Amino acid sequence: RATAVHYVRCIKPNTKNVPAVFDMSHSAHQLRCAGVLEAVRISRMAYPNRMPHAAFLSRYILLTTPAWREAHSAAVGAARGAAAADEAVKAMCAEALAQIVTEHERYQLGRTKVFFKAFLLENLEQRRAAALGV
Repeated sequence: RATAVHYVRCIKPNTKNVPAVFDMSHSAHQLRCAGVLEAVRISRMAYPNRMPHAAFLSRYILLTTPAWREAHSAAVGAARGAAAADEAVKAMCAEALAQIVTEHERYQLGRTKVFFKAFLLENLEQRRAAALGV
């Protein structure tokens, strides 16, 4: 079973060690030195948004064709309870993405999640809101 190491970075809010005093420049300097700001910048350049396959399917199924929705609605419902790395859910997600997103270089299908380039998820949310009439 794979594990991922997570580090907690403690940021001191001021140099005087007094409560309720927040020095923005001091905190920003600590974030820069720890590499946090650079990591955020790199993440935004690549695939800043991610979503599990089943969550993507249940949220954006209404952007697929009516025929596809009808043929896969039961399977999408069952996908909510499936394991994260379920190959059938991943395959359905790939089919749905091929219909929904015309620029295939704007997303990457991972083992358990869909990774979106910047602004693609916002575009999908706008299309979803329009489809719902919100």
